[in-house]
Amino acid sequence: MNEFGMIIINYNQPELTDDLLVDIRSQDVSFDLTVLDNGSDQPYMKASQRNARNEDLNRVWNKFHEESNHKYQCFLNNDTRITKNFVSDTIKVFEKEPTVGIVVHITNDPNFCRPSELNYKILDNPSYQGWDFTIRRDLYKSIPESLRVFGGDTYLFSWILKQGFKFAVLYSSPIIHYRSKTVRARDDWKELSIQDQTKYDEIRVIEKLGSLLPLNVARGIGDHLPPADMLLPQMVYRELIDKDLRFYQEMLTKIRCNQSFAYTRWGDGEWFAIEKRQGYNCDKCNYYPSLGIALEKIVEKKQDYYMGRGKDKNLYSAASKYQQDWQSAEVFIDADYTGNLDLFIDVLKTKHVVYIGNKDLKKLPFVDEFIEIPQANVWNFKDSIMSKIRATMTDDHKIYLFSAGMASNVFIHELWKSNDCNTYIDVGSVFDRYVGKTTRSYQKLMPEIKELK
Repeated sequence: MNEFGMIIINYNQPELTDDLLVDIRSQDVSFDLTVLDNGSDQPYMKASQRNARNEDLNRVWNKFHEESNHKYQCFLNNDTRITKNFVSDTIKVFEKEPTVGIVVHITNDPNFCRPSELNYKILDNPSYQGWDFTIRRDLYKSIPESLRVFGGDTYLFSWILKQGFKFAVLYSSPIIHYRSKTVRARDDWKELSIQDQTKYDEIRVIEKLGSLLPLNVARGIGDHLPPADMLLPQMVYRELIDKDLRFYQEMLTKIRCNQSFAYTRWGDGEWFAIEKRQGYNCDKCNYYPSLGIALEKIVEKKQDYYMGRGKDKNLYSAASKYQQDWQSAEVFIDADYTGNLDLFIDVLKTKHVVYIGNKDLKKLPFVDEFIEIPQANVWNFKDSIMSKIRATMTDDHKIYLFSAGMASNVFIHELWKSNDCNTYIDVGSVFDRYVGKTTRSYQKLMPEIKELK
């Protein structure tokens, strides 16, 4: 018997299961596979086991746990596609990392679109991923028998965390997850199809933009994005990705050529402030009524600088009410997530940069002048901060970078209107992880980075 056992479950999705079996047959190590037909209307003929009726997924998992003696037990959705090193990479991580209890694989992320040398990250907190996870069998056995019909992957992951074990995310054997219970998903995601031994086709935007930038790969629908029902239609989303990459190219070119511009970003916090909501945003910055009024005055009038909006449906719809030439609010996140933020950093090193942010960001190596601001509620200090910024201005062109939350949009607007000979950019939280801080959930699953020099 092999030490690795996998179960995939088919329920009225024979086409999806067939596709996955092609990948399973190409694995570079041997392992044991169970294909269970879970009471399909038309029995799946390639199944090795069948349930007479559809059973709860948790019960199916637990039955496999209890009957399998494999050292490593893998649960993989049938609406996935995997690379040839999926199994071997998973085993390697378990063998190298005795404190890892569960291994998952980076999903739907074209930044990791081909099999590569072993590359993974250890997490102290769970990466909840019910469509793909592999667990040590001895860990499952540590769960009290009365609790083994657990409440799904969330319960299981939490239990393992309490036992002192960690989680690993594999980047070198990425997977595609169709995220659907219908066969139609296969067509929706056909641009992420598998191609012979390399496993993943290039995303279409690579072909369109490869000559414009030395991009590693274009970003797709990653786990750092909102849930599927919050996303725009796939075709619209892909068109926005095209536009994002062109915009990134345009900004870099302007910075290199000392062409002045301004760029503000409009996310949920800005729109909530305009709507006069109560409370505060993810950075504990209050939605001050006066801030909301200032933001609304800016956005309701057509501006002569770049303004970015988010891609999920709510942010996209909120921005669409105003007649601006909208760009993406996530262009720097996109660049960081695809390994292309270094293009921005390299050009900043050749310019005079004034950074407006909290004290931790002062250590960034491309900063020439730094204006420290409070950790939260910067709006309360608007006048004094604006005075400090204006005091740095000379006849020379400078790049002003802002990590000042919702107030950044007002700062940049007023500075641009009074002096359009400089460049003003809202970079948000993109540099936080480069100074050792994790302030956004999407940053937790990103690859390790080297210290900037």
